[in-house]
Amino acid sequence: MRIFDESRLIEHPLFQNLSKEQFALVWNFLEPQMRAHPRGTLIFRQGDEASNLGLLVEGQLRIERTIPCGKRILLQEEASPDGLLCASFAALPGQQLTYSVRAHTDCFVYHIDCRRLLYLGEHGYSRLLLNLLTVINSESRSFARRSTILSGGSVRDRISLYLYKQYLTHQTLNFTISLNREELASFLCVDRSALSKELSLMQRDGLLSYHKNEFHLSECWSEQYDNTWAF
Repeated sequence: MRIFDESRLIEHPLFQNLSKEQFALVWNFLEPQMRAHPRGTLIFRQGDEASNLGLLVEGQLRIERTIPCGKRILLQEEASPDGLLCASFAALPGQQLTYSVRAHTDCFVYHIDCRRLLYLGEHGYSRLLLNLLTVINSESRSFARRSTILSGGSVRDRISLYLYKQYLTHQTLNFTISLNREELASFLCVDRSALSKELSLMQRDGLLSYHKNEFHLSECWSEQYDNTWAF
């Protein structure tokens, strides 16, 4: 069984502003279960009833949705850098999940019974409920950012919005993305060949250069939006 230092989990927004003593009490009350998920396996399946809050502590995962024709659309990517907790995913108890969560690499996830979260207020852990709302809001903003990217009508607009988001995230014009071409095409909801063609045209136009997942944006990207524009 993989052993993790649970005290490091206090860094997660879910446990923000809790003392070490409070965290220990809450952690014991929640009774989280560590589970290993091999690469490619489903952690949560679209259509199943939600029952767990998942906390990723190691590995990378993909949040995806299957549309009626059977095609899988990538909604979001999550990763846990350096073993630090950085992702959470769930839905309210009794509701059907509208997406699937798949292990992109071997993953280790703490699973927490959502029903136990409902009793936190009765046990004096109202601070944790506020933190949970903050986490949910953060997840909502993440999906909203993807909607912004997809609002770009043309393939070039969608690529540009995605790469600009990466520029803001990395704070540099040179960065490496975690998605391969097929995954990026799925995320942007475009055909892979159309994506590759447009990237070549953008490179021809001097907007960027790239090699596989490594991108170098031209200086014009830092001037494309004023500093009040946010993602």
